[in-house]
Amino acid sequence: MDDPNLAKARAYLAKFERFQREPIGLKALVDGLALLSDLSSETNDEDTATNCRNTVRTYQTMIENEATRLLNTKDSVGAEERLHWYKVMGVFEESGFPASESFHSLRQELCDEEVLEKLFEELSSSKQQEVLRVLKEKS
Repeated sequence: MDDPNLAKARAYLAKFERFQREPIGLKALVDGLALLSDLSSETNDEDTATNCRNTVRTYQTMIENEATRLLNTKDSVGAEERLHWYKVMGVFEESGFPASESFHSLRQELCDEEVLEKLFEELSSSKQQEVLRVLKEKS
């Protein structure tokens, strides 16, 4: 029988699938991966740990496919959408689960100049000033 936290994590991930293009979906992904990470690291049951890893891999593959689609249709996809998927992929990178090299590469490809501008715009004024200061020091 599945651990109740595994079922809860899967429910969060199902919510992510339903709302994957919206902020609520991103939040559900964060919550689902956090539960899977906790469960994977705290369980003594190898089947549960394997289920956690396999669930994460399934979603990573789904996200990787979406990133590839976005990059193949980049001219018709706005920076906002590429930024959103850049953030989605970042959630996986921060989750503690390993990701493939192609996953990391695709995330970097999504982060073009337009996406960087959007990321910069999201920063507070003080953070923007800090970034500009660091860039100036490095140039």
